[in-house]
Amino acid sequence: MIMAPWLQQCFPRFLVVGSLGFIVDSTLLTLLRNVLRVEPFGARAVSFCCAITATWLLNRAFTFRQVEGRSAGNELSRYGTVSAIALGINLTTYTGVALTWPLAYQWPILALVPGAAVGLVINYLGYRHIVFSGSLGPD
Repeated sequence: MIMAPWLQQCFPRFLVVGSLGFIVDSTLLTLLRNVLRVEPFGARAVSFCCAITATWLLNRAFTFRQVEGRSAGNELSRYGTVSAIALGINLTTYTGVALTWPLAYQWPILALVPGAAVGLVINYLGYRHIVFSGSLGPD
């Protein structure tokens, strides 16, 4: 299958940015929980928001070409919305797999993989077509 040049360039960069976002998220979550003793859900809310901001900045600079005249605040708002929707779909998929497949209930990593895969696709398509629409990929 032949891929469009923008997909060959954007998607690998998107994966790198997502990996860095995971590092930001997991590091902050661990520090907030284990060092500052923040309760789990508050710690997760802070780490998620920081990771979304970091990945937005990185995707904006590294993955997708800038479009002149775009409001950064509006773009960040759309980015957060797409991210929250993808997170909801990710968690729904994870829960559905864990509740319907006894082995995945016992070994949650088996449910995590399809949830993360669905979230990845939703995020990429949402960012590409809603948040960064009009961009053609990296410069």
